[in-house]
Amino acid sequence: MKPRIVLVTGISGSAAQEAAGRLGQMHPDRVRVHNVGAMMNRIARDDRIQYTASNILNAPRDALTALRTAALERIHRAINDDEEKRSSAEPQLTHLVFCHATFLLRSGLREGMTLADLKHLGAEILLTFIDAPQDIHDRLTSHPGDYLHLTIESIVKWQEFEVYVTNLFAQVVEKRHFVVPQRQNDTLESLLFTNRKPIYVSYPMTHLPPEDRPRIVEFANELRKRFTVFDPASVESTHNLKPYYSQVDLQAINDHTIVRDLDWLVGINSEAVIAYMPKIVFSSGMNDELRYGFEVGKETFIVLDCPFDDGIPNLSPFTMYKSKVFFSKDDFFYFLDLAEELQDAYQWIDSQMHESIRRIKNLGGRITFESFLHDCDALCRYHLSSDHYGRIKNTIPDISRRVFDAWYPTAVQIDESIRPAVIPSSAATAS
Repeated sequence: MKPRIVLVTGISGSAAQEAAGRLGQMHPDRVRVHNVGAMMNRIARDDRIQYTASNILNAPRDALTALRTAALERIHRAINDDEEKRSSAEPQLTHLVFCHATFLLRSGLREGMTLADLKHLGAEILLTFIDAPQDIHDRLTSHPGDYLHLTIESIVKWQEFEVYVTNLFAQVVEKRHFVVPQRQNDTLESLLFTNRKPIYVSYPMTHLPPEDRPRIVEFANELRKRFTVFDPASVESTHNLKPYYSQVDLQAINDHTIVRDLDWLVGINSEAVIAYMPKIVFSSGMNDELRYGFEVGKETFIVLDCPFDDGIPNLSPFTMYKSKVFFSKDDFFYFLDLAEELQDAYQWIDSQMHESIRRIKNLGGRITFESFLHDCDALCRYHLSSDHYGRIKNTIPDISRRVFDAWYPTAVQIDESIRPAVIPSSAATAS
């Protein structure tokens, strides 16, 4: 069986090596971790070359290139030896090969890996582990390398260079690249061991009342059962701020948050943006994440999981044009569990119910399941191709009944006078 090799990059102080090692300890039968830098130091020591972890980056580029090439050769041999010892009945091993893509030294930016190294490695996927700049700064104060000259602002730029260069590598070898917060173990495991679709979960943070935040955690955990979830809270940048940080440092952290969430977690990583609102509050970040996702070709969803005492809220057309909107968490997960060819039908049926409730709210009137089903069937027949409609037409009554029953209490709350005219699900079943 061909070994599965994953290139892991990350700047010094990002705890990328620790994250890779953690995964190896959690899955010793499935993961092996190889550290290019550690192997270079070992080769230098074995060959009595006077380099240590604290001064090896002072070596000329040619010397570092030779050491790195030798290190990669040893790692390749170790991978092949490991694979030869395993039987075909054992699970495939994932080999995480950690190597910096870049270094930011006093003398300037220096490569940690070349395209030749990358092509020789033959990685199937590339990962860059990231962390909050202030946490990286704290770790670098005790790092053996010479990094005490780095400010928060320069750490932000270094981490952005690391992602940028690794992403260019991925484009050259035509492999997927993901930017992974190093604390997000569940996401890393999902990336490596499942075929789940990668998504970004968005939600209000600044203005959301504290009592509603546990519902966000619950929703994100539900998503993890279906998707590989990238969660901005896993690398939140507003903690651990020191009183001696300059205004330039603080501005760099704020700017970095936008780059991280939009360009990396949405733009590089995700195939969809799923926004969750347990309460309707102002959220500039969530709106920008949805807009950016829409503009770069991602699927975008809004899940409004809050009580609607006055029926379906009136949403801005600027919200509706860029996202599929669901008015409850149950509606959204029901939609996800439908076969793909039924999801378009559900969207039309659901929109018909929302329009019916708005009409009752604004103009009064009555709604029955028979009239609702007639409208839904006509809507699907109009908007879907004849082949598509023919395949799903027998399922339209079931979806319509589910949507109708889900919103029956809301319709009743809008106008108690319509209660006698609406057919409850129990009565419909009896008939």
